[in-house]
Amino acid sequence: MEANRSQVGVVEGAMVVLLTLVTLTSAARQLPLQNVIPAGATIAGMALAALLLAPLGFPLGPVSYPEVMGPRLLGIVPWTVPLLFLIKILNSRGVARLIVYGGKPPFGRGWRVLLLAIGLSLVQDGMLQTFATGPGAAWNWPADEGGARWLAAPWSHYFAEAVFTGLSLVAITPWLINKHPGPPRPPSHYPLGVWLSVTFSLAFVSGAHGAMRGQLLGVLASVAVTLLAVRPPPPRPAAR
Repeated sequence: MEANRSQVGVVEGAMVVLLTLVTLTSAARQLPLQNVIPAGATIAGMALAALLLAPLGFPLGPVSYPEVMGPRLLGIVPWTVPLLFLIKILNSRGVARLIVYGGKPPFGRGWRVLLLAIGLSLVQDGMLQTFATGPGAAWNWPADEGGARWLAAPWSHYFAEAVFTGLSLVAITPWLINKHPGPPRPPSHYPLGVWLSVTFSLAFVSGAHGAMRGQLLGVLASVAVTLLAVRPPPPRPAAR
């Protein structure tokens, strides 16, 4: 049984690497690669710094990881977990840009993208919590952790996660500014595909293992995001 679980861990690690590469490649369609890689490294580095403090119970909460999660960074954080932050934050930002700008070149409204990206990232975090503490057996929350819970994690974790996501997006903003001349490109649909693939997959697995709240959240969020992201842009006012 342990050998089977270890084999599954290898498969999950390979999927995380693949999703990371797809996420960075998608972002590179909008920005130079020398901008994308530092942005991704900044998110992963900030996540690692925050997660190294998990034994102290802050800032993201006292989460612990079983041995089957594989090699650990500095002996504490499994190497795949910071990459999960990169995947969900960058793709959530890409989907938020697509919804806010409606396929048009971006001008202003950055604060809407920020708030929506935080919300989309929290949805995926809730799905990850449902999977990781259940069928995925990727991490655990203390049974005696006080306070109300939502989708297996304490509410305090989601508040900290929202703050962390906002700070990460602000930190990578200088890297996400295209300094090359030329008209800005409309937002790409690739982050939408990655975000929906991850969310639907987690919803399917959660439902198969009886976590109906997680499944319902994933399905409703996916439908809402799809309708908002692919809606036709509003008609332009007629020229006088």
